[in-house]
Amino acid sequence: MGVTLLDPLAVAEMAAASRTVDPMWLVGVLPVVAVYGILRGRAFCGWVCPVNLLGEGVDRLRRLLKIPDAGFSLPRRAKVAVAVSVVVLSGALAIPAFELFSPIGAVSKGLAVGAFAGVATLLAVLACDLLGPRRLWCRSVCPLGGCYEVLGKVGQLNVAIDHSACIHCGRCEQACLCDPSILAPALEGRSPIIAAGDCMACGACIDACPVGALRFRLGRWGLGADAEGTRELETVPMTVENRT
Repeated sequence: MGVTLLDPLAVAEMAAASRTVDPMWLVGVLPVVAVYGILRGRAFCGWVCPVNLLGEGVDRLRRLLKIPDAGFSLPRRAKVAVAVSVVVLSGALAIPAFELFSPIGAVSKGLAVGAFAGVATLLAVLACDLLGPRRLWCRSVCPLGGCYEVLGKVGQLNVAIDHSACIHCGRCEQACLCDPSILAPALEGRSPIIAAGDCMACGACIDACPVGALRFRLGRWGLGADAEGTRELETVPMTVENRT
């Protein structure tokens, strides 16, 4: 008998909607939590989510048409509150609420079984990516991204920085698909890695760095009490080889 893999948000929605927990849901969600917990929660967003793939195409179109960023956005942690709200709404409606408008489902389920719930949301997300704040949905709204952001706080696949090589050109911040603010502790010398749970491990900042000061590494050693920079971290010297 095969096992259907389930994302954590879907399990929380189903549990809230049915007011019960099916053991098979746990069987389906535990491998997902384990893999993304060990790697990095939002690696799903960077490497698996079809909305991000479409967003990359919109980014290219935006550059081609020279459409400027709208210059405003919502706090990146707002999506965590959206995730909680979705679970509460699922309990109130007795159905998994996110599935009613999920743009992720509009792509994956549409391709698989011809179900297109969430198409309107997907079109709105892409239109906003093109004409409004860059990646507003992925950065600040997507509840699944909020769920994986929380999981990403313990992820072991991280972008490390060689502080001695960094020339502070700002290209990594321009390339970041999440929120440039997550790079600040590392760029300011307060952390050896991009430690924020929001990082998607997409590698865009690594590719953008002209001096190879950024690279992937496993582990979170050398972090102080607060890896996201709300309190000052002890600077930990490290050497990172340039990428070829």
